[in-house]
Amino acid sequence: MDNAFLGPIISALGRSFLSRRNQNKTSKSNVHRIGLLIIAAYGSWIAGIGAIILFIGNTVNSGGNSLETFIAFGVAEFLFIFFGFMFYVWYRNAYVKITRTYVLRRDLLRRVQKVYFKDVNMFRAYGNREEAGIVLFSDSSAGTGSVLVTSVQASLLYIQAQMVFRMEQERWAEADSDDDQDMLRDYMRSGQAWEMVMSSGGANFPENDKKASESSSDEGN
Repeated sequence: MDNAFLGPIISALGRSFLSRRNQNKTSKSNVHRIGLLIIAAYGSWIAGIGAIILFIGNTVNSGGNSLETFIAFGVAEFLFIFFGFMFYVWYRNAYVKITRTYVLRRDLLRRVQKVYFKDVNMFRAYGNREEAGIVLFSDSSAGTGSVLVTSVQASLLYIQAQMVFRMEQERWAEADSDDDQDMLRDYMRSGQAWEMVMSSGGANFPENDKKASESSSDEGN
């Protein structure tokens, strides 16, 4: 494997074992991680401990083990530990952050997708109550062009409420406006956010396309 692949993995491992003070800088209520990953990590480590206990018990009872048994145990133990660490690193480094102004998604290799609500020119939604997703698109240079968030990673309600607010009010919700934020919460509580977004499947917001084209034409002049 080349350094281009191993570098981010090694860096991610290092970052995962920084002090808790540093790790908690992003651990706020608007940061969402996949809980199943930490369960899988601890499950792998517990299985590894169980394998050690079984191996020792079998060795004591049988008076010894063959070389093949030792090798098989070593490989199994390595896999339990390795996958446990990988699940833990994935859990710590991959998350979705949803704020009043933007949505950010970071993956295992710390690659980031980020889009500001005010810059969204289109969104697409798919799925059902079991699993759903929403993709936000933007032409603005302030973000990364698009961001995909699924219900496995985070609750989609706030993002959906932002889209409904834009469709109904024909403007974007102000981050510092209590009235706007209360309206977003009403959309979420009533179920209107989910129903409108999922039934529409998506929408285009052409004012941001115009801003992008105007800005490119100004640069050309």
